[in-house]
Amino acid sequence: PYLKILRTGETTYNFSDLLEKKQPPPPPPPKKPSGPFPFSLNNIRIEGGGIDFWDGPKKIQHGVREMNLSVPFLSTIPYNVNVFVQPAFSAVIDGTPFRLQGKTKPFADSLETVFDIVIKDLDIPDHLAYLPLRPKVKVPSALLDAKAEISFRQYKNRPPSLVVTGDVSLKKVAVDDEKGELLLRLPFLGVTIARAEPLSKLFHLAKVSITGPEFSLRKERTGRLNIDSVLPPAKEPVPPPKPPAKPPAGERGPVLSVEIDEIGMTGGKVSFADLSRPAPFKTVLAPVDLKISHFSNGKEKKTGYALAF
Repeated sequence: PYLKILRTGETTYNFSDLLEKKQPPPPPPPKKPSGPFPFSLNNIRIEGGGIDFWDGPKKIQHGVREMNLSVPFLSTIPYNVNVFVQPAFSAVIDGTPFRLQGKTKPFADSLETVFDIVIKDLDIPDHLAYLPLRPKVKVPSALLDAKAEISFRQYKNRPPSLVVTGDVSLKKVAVDDEKGELLLRLPFLGVTIARAEPLSKLFHLAKVSITGPEFSLRKERTGRLNIDSVLPPAKEPVPPPKPPAKPPAGERGPVLSVEIDEIGMTGGKVSFADLSRPAPFKTVLAPVDLKISHFSNGKEKKTGYALAF
């Protein structure tokens, strides 16, 4: 199958006329609730699909090629509801291969779903144009790799559970200020996620590796820093509100918990320049190496570190 989509305005597309709302028919009389209609669909496959998307307002062309989707079966028949369905999706999106594999129980009480996320060399700057807020920096390059597993469960009488494990990395990151001058260079940042539960605010990272970062800090003649445009504006101080009454211990919301077994940075470089003096001052710290072990934001936890520059 092939699909061509044109974005003709901020909220209009070449199919918008097909979605115009019609006068709805009168609602049918209420019926007694019943279980899902029993059905079974097997061996669903889409092969070799393609999509062309032209973003008129932004003058950007996107393309999806070699799109394949397979779903072995979907069934509400009782003896099938606790059997995993193993869907798979793959495509080449704007020249970048993307693959998604997983398994799900869409009609079981747990709604258990597991997905394997595989992303290789995703070009981040191509997608920054779709952010609702325009960033105050320029990102000439940045690539994303990911190989992770996402698991979701939602029982009727329990809070939902979301668990993420795997590896995520950024490569060839370049960030410049509005003048096009260097702010940050990051050849490699890798994160190994031992277990992250975002809905419970629990994050356990096995390792964070940073290689060759370069950061430039400059004080202009006017006294402003080159990162002032990136930082949020300072707010006028306001008197703190009265603290609310503390709920019972069993009713308090989850507290953010972060644990990182190991953080390592090698070959760092920090450049600082002060152009506001009669005699401009410049200095460089390089190389900067940092190692942190057993980082935790727990009150009774101890963290070891070693810094050299």
